[in-house]
Amino acid sequence: MTSSTMDSLSYIKDIVRLDEHEADSSEVRQLQSEIYSVAADLIELHYRIQAVRERLACLQQDGLSNDAVVHQKARVLNTFHATLSTGCPSIPTGAVRIVCISDTHNYHRKIPIAELCKQLGTDDHGRSCPLILLHAGDFTDYGTWEEISDFCDWLDDLKPLFQHIVVVPGNHDLTVDGPFYHKHWTQWHTWRVDSDRVRLRLQRSCTLLAAGLADLPVMVSQFAGTFTDAVLRVFGAAAQPRQPKTRRPMAYGYARGTPPAKAAWRRVPASADVVVTHTPAHGILDGAAEGGPARAGYQPHAHVGCEELRQRLQRLKPALHVCGHVHAGHGIVWGKHTVHVNAASIQRSGPRAPRDGVRSPATGNAHEADQTPDDAETLAMHPIIVVDMLPQR
Repeated sequence: MTSSTMDSLSYIKDIVRLDEHEADSSEVRQLQSEIYSVAADLIELHYRIQAVRERLACLQQDGLSNDAVVHQKARVLNTFHATLSTGCPSIPTGAVRIVCISDTHNYHRKIPIAELCKQLGTDDHGRSCPLILLHAGDFTDYGTWEEISDFCDWLDDLKPLFQHIVVVPGNHDLTVDGPFYHKHWTQWHTWRVDSDRVRLRLQRSCTLLAAGLADLPVMVSQFAGTFTDAVLRVFGAAAQPRQPKTRRPMAYGYARGTPPAKAAWRRVPASADVVVTHTPAHGILDGAAEGGPARAGYQPHAHVGCEELRQRLQRLKPALHVCGHVHAGHGIVWGKHTVHVNAASIQRSGPRAPRDGVRSPATGNAHEADQTPDDAETLAMHPIIVVDMLPQR
């Protein structure tokens, strides 16, 4: 990504002011909505164009097909679980450190990332080095404006600690998927949220990749105490196998084995160093568990990841694949060519806390803000997964 392109994206984000107050008239509200829609679409289209360009480059280079495997210069050096009670290794010389989280479901403020960064961001020479934060989706429960705003405020507080923050939406982030939300919002909410406003708010706080490629410029340390420029190519996609029919429809879903499922993963370019998806690949860190996806219509211990995604990853062999979605699948698998990370941050059971304006999954009626479920939700936090990568030069 050129500096002029990054300046253009920043310009679009800066000139669009998100008014936190209710507009004075319906005409003003309509004009605001149009501004949000155009700006959000422009930013999203930029990352989609990046991905298409890379696919086209593969087709044009020596007659290679888009499915051809290209040599990846980036590679994973190390992975580990980071907690406040355990020490963290220093960043290897020439490497970039990636902090992976997912499925925080409004509990993002319980994750001690700011405290951990004091231990994580040091290289072999004891100097402070920038980090990258990846979030693989489901940062909310229902995609309400209040949930989105709080998550973005948290990201804004973290910006000084990270060189880049990349976020991929998940199925619970309902309002980020504009076409889906336009069709199904009455099944979830009692009043409609402005989906374009939501997307633009997220785009101001992070690199939001629902189906696109971002070239992340990074500074990495060298011998003799110097730094040099490098690039990390990250493709993000929110597409995932749709929920069982026993559940209400959710964002970004597709039917397994259908043309839309195959098309979703043909978008992954062969040059991607890191692929971030909400769904796991089938059979890799995707086992459902009692009290988790099993209660959502899956059989206990069933593999619920995507078959088409696994085939695509096996063909392209990216250095790193980061996902979430299946909370019980949290962990790391070192494959022959690709390191797989399920970064789900929490494991929880019991009823969700009610939220004003959200319909009850049991009755379809509106939750009231002061309602309290009979059984409180139980929560366990997974340790943060950290990956050290040697990026492209």
